[in-house]
Amino acid sequence: MTKKTTQKVGALTVRAEVVKGQGTGNWFVDVPPNFNGNEKRRRHRHPSKSAAMMAARQMNKDLQLGEMMQNQGQCGLGLHDVFGRWLEGQQLRVTSGLKKESSLRTDLNGLRHVMGFFKDEDISKINAARIEAYQRHRLGEQVKPVTINTECRKLRALMNWCHNHRLIEVMPKVPMLNEVPVDTEVPMQDEIVLILQQLPEMPAVLTRLMIETGLRPSEAKRLKWDAIDLDRKVLKVGVVNGETPKTGLSNREMAFGDGLAADLLKLKRSTNLEWVFPNRDGKNKPMDNYRKSLKSAVKRSGVERYGKPMKFTPKYARKAFTSYQYLRGVPLSTIKKLVGHSPNSRVTEAHYLHIPESSLRNTVFELDIPEKPE
Repeated sequence: MTKKTTQKVGALTVRAEVVKGQGTGNWFVDVPPNFNGNEKRRRHRHPSKSAAMMAARQMNKDLQLGEMMQNQGQCGLGLHDVFGRWLEGQQLRVTSGLKKESSLRTDLNGLRHVMGFFKDEDISKINAARIEAYQRHRLGEQVKPVTINTECRKLRALMNWCHNHRLIEVMPKVPMLNEVPVDTEVPMQDEIVLILQQLPEMPAVLTRLMIETGLRPSEAKRLKWDAIDLDRKVLKVGVVNGETPKTGLSNREMAFGDGLAADLLKLKRSTNLEWVFPNRDGKNKPMDNYRKSLKSAVKRSGVERYGKPMKFTPKYARKAFTSYQYLRGVPLSTIKKLVGHSPNSRVTEAHYLHIPESSLRNTVFELDIPEKPE
């Protein structure tokens, strides 16, 4: 019996992807012209028929909801109402492989306080004035502008979804607060050694690995031994347990030196788990956040700036890598590849290049002014 390769779902068509007469396992949702206000025909690829069918049904639901609201002449929908529908669509994107689960968690975390403030407020009444009221409310809670701006961006994405689904006629302007620049400083190399000496063995090796390879904390903590070649002194960053890296450019190989190789070999002999940096409770899962441990190590090391312990978090280890590579004369284009940034990204220059104090002292310009005779 021949399997059915096409199926209608309302105005949409779900069909199997066929290449050279053979099915690939992927399925398309064919969207006809003028569906939901779009003039061109579109198609969306999904990894299975069930995922494609779910997507098609969701698109029909969204279209019906938009038409219903348009016929009523006003919105009448509360933010919580559309949030539930938006969440269904985002979960579907995760299921279809179009969005990372970690990205959805980030979105939900950013919307948590937004939803608590606006509650069931009519989405047609959420304008720039109401968003400014939210910002004042959060500032009154002593929340930093950078956090508030992140929350407002998540709200903007949700409102943009409403606009795209014709639930609101006008997309509200989302004002942004001025953010105070964060002071980021890279420790000198001898200071890095002092900090590492104050850490327990596993966090010390983890921190050294991030400093010497530029891996993100999430990438380093989720390393498995099968991703490290100690003979070649090379490691690879890629898919772990089905969870993809941050971006496609994050898939890469990194070389490391003899010292780190010796530390990793010693670590490997002391554990029989698949994770390079397992959780402290001994369970077979990656290490948790160790910011507090690192903060205490910095304090014990005596590394200070302006009379206070230097701020040095796990993420700063990656910034140390990019900064020292740049000072060594490594081209910026190469550094971007090493850390998994886009070639056109300005993030590297804006947030990942910092001058350590030892290099800063080399820039001192001092006039030779003779002393006045007495």
